[in-house]
Amino acid sequence: MRLRTVAKLGMVLSVVLFCTAVGFYGFAKLSLTDKSREINLFSLVPADCIGVLESDNINYFLNEDDPFDDLFEEEGFYIF
Repeated sequence: MRLRTVAKLGMVLSVVLFCTAVGFYGFAKLSLTDKSREINLFSLVPADCIGVLESDNINYFLNEDDPFDDLFEEEGFYIF
């Protein structure tokens, strides 16, 4: 292999290894910080809050369309 090709390969490899090391260091530091400190999520809710909505699909609740429209059309039910 030519010297120029070896230099390019070495440079790319060193950048990839550096990015991997920085990512691993950041993940390890965040993991250690997370283990040493617990956060009470209910402390973030205001005291005058009436209710808390917990969902893993917020688009279901924020969608402007009625979620039952598709169900009724697919099943052949129609509301007049």
